[in-house]
Amino acid sequence: MPIEEPPQSELTNTNTTQERAVDDAAEDILEDLARTVRRFAQEVNRRVLQINEPGESTRGRLEQLNNMLRLRQELEDVFVDAGLDDVLAGFGGAFPDMEQLAYRYFESYNIPESQVRISADVVDGWIRFAEDNLIEITDSRILQPVRSAILGATIGNQSREEMRQEVTQAMEAAGVTTKAGKPFTNNQVNTYVHDSFRRFQRQVTTESANRLGMRIYQYIGPLDKRTSEQCRFLLLENRYGAPGFWLESDIKTGMHPAIRENPLVAGGHFNCRHKFYPVTYEYAVDNGWRGPRVSDREAERAAV
Repeated sequence: MPIEEPPQSELTNTNTTQERAVDDAAEDILEDLARTVRRFAQEVNRRVLQINEPGESTRGRLEQLNNMLRLRQELEDVFVDAGLDDVLAGFGGAFPDMEQLAYRYFESYNIPESQVRISADVVDGWIRFAEDNLIEITDSRILQPVRSAILGATIGNQSREEMRQEVTQAMEAAGVTTKAGKPFTNNQVNTYVHDSFRRFQRQVTTESANRLGMRIYQYIGPLDKRTSEQCRFLLLENRYGAPGFWLESDIKTGMHPAIRENPLVAGGHFNCRHKFYPVTYEYAVDNGWRGPRVSDREAERAAV
């Protein structure tokens, strides 16, 4: 059956819908993480205040040292108990929705999900990879500063209140808490959560397009004051008579000096709002394409 050709506006609407879904899912995860970090900070401060003052004796100082080192070793468990596992479960659980949105794009061409679904092993691998990275980032941005502060306070043989102040200041400096009592607001973690969902959607879209033999892509996304130089290039470059249209073989690292990762997965840069969408040869021609003719035979066979 012939492939249906979506209007240009439908691709723009698809990108807007996917971006909105990413933002909504990411905000839910980040709100849960903020609550978890707030509980973590409260528990750390509570435990510091429970530690006995060192006193004058060597035994008293050793007891304080042992208690602080024990707390330092237990920080990861404290973080998990505060709700980290729930955050990770919510993070991993959001990827199937991102996957479904990527498949829905192909409905514009009358191609059912069954013809574009990628391997479950690939999806599971992506989710595990994203979760592992989130753990590493939260460890470096949250746990490590607190570990260092506890060790520094311990070695400095500080009083219990001095220890609490040092640990609290370390958490404030790391963005774990603020002086106003606001919860964790770390840009690196926030950006990573958004970027993970975006990259996953692009990966699903690209692998599905490969299965269908779709080799022409259009770069879609906003053109405004926030648009980077490389994204502006990808949106406006007129290589084949149609601005923003590219052959898959042209889309690679280095196609612009500022593009350092695979643009099909990363977009123009980290946390990019833009995306390459696969299109049929007929669609490209309707929009001014004068480049090579590319067969869409696999996609035509998949259409119902």
